[in-house]
Amino acid sequence: MGRRSPQNPRYQKDSLGKTRRSAASAKPKRSAGDRSSSGSRSKSSQPRPKGWRGFFQPLPTPDTPEFKKWRKIWAGLFGAGVVFTLVALLRWETQIGTGLLVAAYACLFGAIYID
Repeated sequence: MGRRSPQNPRYQKDSLGKTRRSAASAKPKRSAGDRSSSGSRSKSSQPRPKGWRGFFQPLPTPDTPEFKKWRKIWAGLFGAGVVFTLVALLRWETQIGTGLLVAAYACLFGAIYID
């Protein structure tokens, strides 16, 4: 391949016509605003998947009796962990406070495990 010469009219900026350099640039361009059947559609007009519920919308929870049982156990452990933590803060530098804090950690980690 030869070296491009700046004196060649093809590579000069001030030339009157435009010479296309490749077959891809020779293809006709569509005008801005026209829609093509193969073009990508905007995000708002794309159909969403069937199971899509949005970012902040909660997913439906199953209503089986076993799920409800584990949900009650989880809520009890979580609530007990919060209560033990608050009581441990009142009894800060005692052995009772330390024991309650250990119990609070056990309840909270149990709730996390169930979750």
